[in-house]
Amino acid sequence: MKQMKKTFSFLVLIFLMSHSENLTAVPINSDVALTPAEGVSIIRSQVRFTHAERVSGKVRKQNVLAMPTVYVYGLKENLALFATLPVLYQELTEQTATGEDKIFRSGFADMTFLAKYRIYQKDEFLKTTRIALIGGLETPTGKDRFSSDSFDPIFGGVYTHQTDQGEFDADLIYKWNTGSGTQSFDTLRYDLAYQHRVWPLQYPEKGVPALFNIVAEVNGLYTTQGSNMVFLSPGVQFVTKRWILESSIQLPVTQDLKGSAPEPDFVLTGGIRIQF
Repeated sequence: MKQMKKTFSFLVLIFLMSHSENLTAVPINSDVALTPAEGVSIIRSQVRFTHAERVSGKVRKQNVLAMPTVYVYGLKENLALFATLPVLYQELTEQTATGEDKIFRSGFADMTFLAKYRIYQKDEFLKTTRIALIGGLETPTGKDRFSSDSFDPIFGGVYTHQTDQGEFDADLIYKWNTGSGTQSFDTLRYDLAYQHRVWPLQYPEKGVPALFNIVAEVNGLYTTQGSNMVFLSPGVQFVTKRWILESSIQLPVTQDLKGSAPEPDFVLTGGIRIQF
């Protein structure tokens, strides 16, 4: 019976891995080296609230509500296409000679188009290891200050190791800013993530169950301006065969910011992913 349960767990893992990159575990704020099956589409929608403050400087407080929507399509078994459309709402509190003024802005940010190509895959009993390359372009489709006003190439790589109990992911994503303004600096995103299934403790002998995962991430962002931020990001996920509900909080552990930008105090994220 114990061997039968291990065998079924392996079959469940292979089923989930072969049908969708997003509906197995997948980190909330990091990337993953999995790709959906050919012809499978996924919609991912998030709401991200960032609160930031600064003691000195013109901008004292900043609240940003970002709502990125991502469409994913499995073009081939090892190749997926991504299109991301972010909507932003921003509230700034600025110090003036007569006190404080509040400024409100909203609009679309730059759209991003990416391709993810899996270059390595090794499946073993109750585990799999995969490596993928990422490449694409951020386009200047955003409104006013929400846009970089340039076509910015994006490239990087991601590693995933998954077992029937958990998953480890690591990524490096570089964005080359081709603009010439004062904010035209490149960025390097680097992430580590681990997801652990806490329910059910064991897969049932029949059926593909819903899963409850706890997520722990370290998310970093370095810019060629010299700034560096690192967040510790715990989260939770409820995973079914067709959709995921997820939530996390990002707390800064390192903030070495250049310029007058407010320092983020926290980032709250909630989201849903749906496969069809």
